[in-house]
Amino acid sequence: MATATGDNSKIMLRMSDLTSEPKRMLPPIKGYEKEQLVSIDEAIQPIISIVPDIEEMVWTVKQNCQQPRDKISTDELASIMLYTLEWSPAESSFYFILNRTLRSQNRNELLPWFRYLRLFMVALSKVSTTSHRMVYRGIKLDISGEFPDGKTFIWWAFSSASSSIKVLEQFLGTTGHRTIFNIECDSAKDISKYSFYESENEILMFPARQFQVISTFNSGNQLKIVHLKEIQPPFPLIHIPPAPSTTAADEKIKDAGAHASSGHSSSKYSDSPQFGHPSASTAASAPKHKVVPPQPAQLLESCSIIDFFVYLVPRQKSSITLFNENWIVNRDHAYFHSNIYSIKVPDINSRVCKT
Repeated sequence: MATATGDNSKIMLRMSDLTSEPKRMLPPIKGYEKEQLVSIDEAIQPIISIVPDIEEMVWTVKQNCQQPRDKISTDELASIMLYTLEWSPAESSFYFILNRTLRSQNRNELLPWFRYLRLFMVALSKVSTTSHRMVYRGIKLDISGEFPDGKTFIWWAFSSASSSIKVLEQFLGTTGHRTIFNIECDSAKDISKYSFYESENEILMFPARQFQVISTFNSGNQLKIVHLKEIQPPFPLIHIPPAPSTTAADEKIKDAGAHASSGHSSSKYSDSPQFGHPSASTAASAPKHKVVPPQPAQLLESCSIIDFFVYLVPRQKSSITLFNENWIVNRDHAYFHSNIYSIKVPDINSRVCKT
């Protein structure tokens, strides 16, 4: 009978799962993002016949996530814990079967996993991106010959790494053939607070990530070091859910639009164009003020009752809280005109101008 295990060496198997990746290009992973978000119990229903003991696994992790953490719901937290849960034998672990399916050329095999993938990917989008520019993976083999300088390749499965090279070195040892991957990445998530094993320093990278080999170094004593950098493919290989702050900003703008269309807007700006820049006369009459960069993230600036003009840089969405009713917004820019009592600008790319 398969059982849960807390053996650290088994946890490290996720960080050394490097030899099962396909050598050929696979079709992109599409469609899961169209699924509705459901509970963890509903998400696993289509894969009960695929993953042995899946219901027991879910029951096990739910005992440790009965309270939400940060902005992550209990079901989202359970999806992360389920992925990190080790089961014995290792081949029956949830993550092992999921990653094997992600590497399959037959994308139809992924269809029963779509509900879980939707829940898991949304959960990961709420986890903070690691502050470490470099993360590490490794294996007790010399596979450096498969990674010549300049080569680009894709890891199709979820990829575990460590933010501490010392943790990896303890697992790999100091003798025998070993390969360590130093990975520059921008999208890896620090799941150590949400893992079933909180003591582990685990970083998780999304599936279908593309990398380029920067260099390979022979450090002696049978240890090879491969330096990788995450790069963006010309076409997306999987949908990555937006971070919650971006979604919140979109909803605020959407809600503001509904509020204004209901007739609650002040007449002061009722003649302004709703989907464009301020009128020429307004711009000409406004005093000239230098654009002032906002202060560090999460700044809450309290100010007296003054008209402000807030400009969001195109494609740089920001979570902005405005206690006002008068606004103008178009598809690429957002302009807010009002007597504002308080303004929150967490995006350093935003600009606040006094008018």
